[in-house]
Amino acid sequence: METQTPSPSECETHRRNPGPSWPLLLTMTLAICGTASLMHRNVYYTDGPILQALYGVGIGCVALMLLAGFKSQTLAGWLVVLSGGALIAWQADAQRRWGQLHEDAVAIAAYMETGKREHGNYPPDLGGYQFRHEALREKVRYHFMEGRSVVFYWLGDGTGMYSYRAGEGFGYFED
Repeated sequence: METQTPSPSECETHRRNPGPSWPLLLTMTLAICGTASLMHRNVYYTDGPILQALYGVGIGCVALMLLAGFKSQTLAGWLVVLSGGALIAWQADAQRRWGQLHEDAVAIAAYMETGKREHGNYPPDLGGYQFRHEALREKVRYHFMEGRSVVFYWLGDGTGMYSYRAGEGFGYFED
């Protein structure tokens, strides 16, 4: 007697793959939105207050994408991972660029102070300074007047600027 194996559609245990389970979907959403939320404050310093507000709206939208799970848990999973991952990647890159920019600012401050110590005055320009991150050169402005010097640097739209003032140190101010 020959036995036949039933097709998957004939088995009681067969079901259409619904995608990630609700507990997994909720955990993914919490992890991604939580990570993005931890980066939210830094958006103010890397990209300004307007983009910080939009970033917050983006985090809320990622959380709302969980609702797509009522239609398709697979779709909701992909939406949360891709859109939330894009927010995290964008801000991680901005923080990396800010770190590079600040690294150059610290080196410029050292260049300024070395010029003052060796020549009795601050350098009139940054002509002798070699940028460590050449791509960020356009985000730095150096001013020398009346024996004082200051360097300004920023990311994003420039509504918030960092500065190093000779004799005063580093600072932050908004336009």
